[in-house]
Amino acid sequence: MTLGEKIQQLRKLKGMSQEQLAEKLNVSRQSVSKWELNDAIPDLSKIVMLSEFFSISADELIKENGSLKQMMESENINCNSNGKKNLFKSEDDANSVIQDELLDNYIGKVCSIDLTRWNDGVNKVYLTSYDNHFIYYIIVEKNECKIGALGKKYIKQIETEKVESLKTPKNYQIQEINKEYFIAKKVNLYLDDRHFWSGLIGKDTEYLNLTVRKFDDKNIYVCQSVNEFALLISKISKLETVESK
Repeated sequence: MTLGEKIQQLRKLKGMSQEQLAEKLNVSRQSVSKWELNDAIPDLSKIVMLSEFFSISADELIKENGSLKQMMESENINCNSNGKKNLFKSEDDANSVIQDELLDNYIGKVCSIDLTRWNDGVNKVYLTSYDNHFIYYIIVEKNECKIGALGKKYIKQIETEKVESLKTPKNYQIQEINKEYFIAKKVNLYLDDRHFWSGLIGKDTEYLNLTVRKFDDKNIYVCQSVNEFALLISKISKLETVESK
């Protein structure tokens, strides 16, 4: 049975019209019709909403059309689904974090990542690893490597790039990154509280040329010139090394 046939059968079992199902999923009736005719495939966020609504696992829903993992690897993953089983966090939910099983599909690949609100994402970076707070990456600029980290709770979208491999400078060995890598290194650091007016009014959200001293469970301790201070790890949307590696 195809995905479209399953959607049609499940819809009819609930006694719903295409219009009623479309309203539940915030799509047009034409979209539902195309799904059922196998003229189009729902994006991943809609697959999750369908599986939740029909009380069936996503894998069961699409297994005749490939696994959920394959679908995630071949699509852009939008992290703002309003379904009850969000694959990524809702942009307004400050306590949600991207699920690790989804990140596993991107480690070792070249990706572009968008962050929530006014936070700057990254383009064509090689993802190496992740922990409770960050996903770590390598980016090559002008034949030089920089190491960075993005706050997992601020990830909005991940897209795999069609790049065969990361072209690193000679003698550079790709390694697994963690927080300790940044200790004693200079970094640029950006906090989540960035808005259009940042830099004009309000507190600082961008810190450049910091030296990282240490981490603990909640804070990163940094030095800028002669000033030493701590910042909450949970507020960091992005940090990236300044010097080339």
